[in-house]
Formats: sequence, structure tokens, C-alpha cells
Amino acid sequence: MKKYSAWFLLIQTGTIMFISSIIGIAIYAAIGVRNAIESGLILSIPVMITLGFIYVCLVNFITGPMAKKTMERGSKEHNFKRPVTLTNHDPFTLGSIIRIDEETGKVAYVSFQNPFTFQLVQAKDIMNVKSGYLAGPFGTTRYVYFEFFYDNKRVRIPTFTSRRMEMVTSSWVSAGISKADAFRDALLRARKVDG
Repeated sequence: MKKYSAWFLLIQTGTIMFISSIIGIAIYAAIGVRNAIESGLILSIPVMITLGFIYVCLVNFITGPMAKKTMERGSKEHNFKRPVTLTNHDPFTLGSIIRIDEETGKVAYVSFQNPFTFQLVQAKDIMNVKSGYLAGPFGTTRYVYFEFFYDNKRVRIPTFTSRRMEMVTSSWVSAGISKADAFRDALLRARKVDG
């Protein structure tokens, strides 16, 4: 689960680096700096960080519908009967869709970063299912998740992310915790059905 195509990731990373270098060099060349290439490459670092944030938003916006179609097609092909679906596309994380069928014990995953790959496993092959959050100071968090282990690898699906710390009692964090607990419970029920 959570497999990505290495070429897909390399092409995306290379594209961001190339565009940010061109932007940095162009800015300094437009200003008239003598060493526009050297100075532009230095400027390309903050441009690259900015493009990284824009990239995450664009990937979620553009490939999200493709990933949803892949999930629907795969679910229909594999006869999902009573699925529970979590679509995660918070502003600061790349999106993904996980679907749990409590009746047949199947678990499907599609990442927005690799939207044409439908990944399917049996719930009986999943271990250590739990939910939780990364605790911050004074009862705060910026990350709520549910996780499990498949093939000795941890798969963590966020249900709430934020750039700033939020109180655990806030409505957004509480909703994220409730969602994480609900998916944890659905996955545990699917494991029981599947044996």
C-alpha cells in the first residue's frame, strides 16, 4: 500500500526545481544583476519552497478527480459491497483515498500523486491498527491520523493537518479524532469479517 511510481516522483521534483531555477534567474536578469545565474540560483531556493506548496495544492486539485474515478472503477471491478471511504486532501498534505469494505474485508488505496494505480489488499493482512495524534505543548496538536502496518511497513493516513497548533478540544481536531477512530473501527471490523 501507498506505493508511488519513482519516475512520476522524479519528473515532478525535477520540474519544480527547473521552473524555480528559471524564475530565480529571470528575476535577477530583469533587475540587471551582473551574476544573474549565480544570484538566481540562490533565489531559486525560496521560489522552490513556494512552488512546493503550490504544487501540493495543484496535485490535489488536478489529480483528485482522476484518483476518485480510479477508486470507483476498481471498487466496482472488485465487487465492494458496503464500503466506507476516507478522502484526505488537506491543504498541506498530498491527497489520498482509502476505502474499506466491512463485508468482504477488502481495503483499497489510491494516492492523488499516483492517481491511476488502484492498490488492493485484504484486511487480514493488516496489523496493528490504531488511531492517534502527535501531541504538542499544552494539549495541542497539528496532526491527527489512523495507521496500520502492511507488509512490515507503516501506513499512516492523516485525518487532520494544520500548520499551526490547535487545541485537542477544538472542533476541527475533535472531528479529525472522531474520523480517525471511525476508520480504525471499520478496519478492525473488516479484519474480523475476513478472518
